[in-house]
Amino acid sequence: MAGVMKQKTDEEERLTKEEEFRIDQRIRIGVILGAALILAYLAYCAVKKIQIGVVYYVIVGAFIALYWLFSDVIALKLKHGFAGRTAVQKSAYMKMAAVDLVGVIGLGMFLVSGVGDSGNNGNSGGSSLIGAVIYLVCFMTAKRLRLQYEKEPSEDDGAKTTEEKKDGINSLPTAADRERRHVTTAERLAALNRQVQDEHGPEEQSSSAGEDDD
Repeated sequence: MAGVMKQKTDEEERLTKEEEFRIDQRIRIGVILGAALILAYLAYCAVKKIQIGVVYYVIVGAFIALYWLFSDVIALKLKHGFAGRTAVQKSAYMKMAAVDLVGVIGLGMFLVSGVGDSGNNGNSGGSSLIGAVIYLVCFMTAKRLRLQYEKEPSEDDGAKTTEEKKDGINSLPTAADRERRHVTTAERLAALNRQVQDEHGPEEQSSSAGEDDD
């Protein structure tokens, strides 16, 4: 039971920058090895004058699938990428992973149409260009989404939130404000009484003068 609790706690803790760097470095090495395998196969076909076919497509498809799987899924799991992240950051990562998937599909179109179908299909150049454009657009979009995912809540944002809360508290009426309003109301009542007395004073004096004449 204690082992399960410890494992759960470890999964909820974010890794250090050094640990994340080591994981990313291993993934980059895997990507380089996969690209080297593709180039080695192309070189072999060129030397042996073998027509590129199904084997090349299988290699490219496996490379693309593993590239996306390790970069966006397995790396997230290994680095505990959602630990301590906000809902906005998690949403940004999910969008980034979806965009990356579309991007690697575009990369596959470029590799297959630009190399594999170059001698078989006259429209391969157009498909290759479309694949390259898709990959570049998705790459830029995913980069922007990654920045949103990796952005830490800044101290300025925290201070701003705290200041807004303070402003909200300060806007509430205090005892001094209530006392000032009470004094202001009393002053208004006193002024109204004086005004009433001033209006009725001459009338009372006129009435007294009439009684004296009688």
